[in-house]
Amino acid sequence: MTVEYISFSSWRDWLFCPFKFKITRIDKVRLFEGNQYTTFGTAVHDTAEQMVLLENQKKLNEGLKDEESFDPVHFFEKRFPLCLRHYIIY
Repeated sequence: MTVEYISFSSWRDWLFCPFKFKITRIDKVRLFEGNQYTTFGTAVHDTAEQMVLLENQKKLNEGLKDEESFDPVHFFEKRFPLCLRHYIIY
């Protein structure tokens, strides 16, 4: 198996414990499902990512109409409950 790219966290896992690297990165066994803090962080990250993507798109298109502008608060308010549903067990 040839690996073309390895993330810092993957490399850190392998240095810490090659077995952990195998079960989490190769076998795809999830050891950590997340919590309210990771849910919030995921929503914040997704919002920031959308802001960067939109900014790059604006640079390419040079000017979106006002109604096409990105509202990060609105995006976050919609995204956070979606992220939260992933961790809530009914």
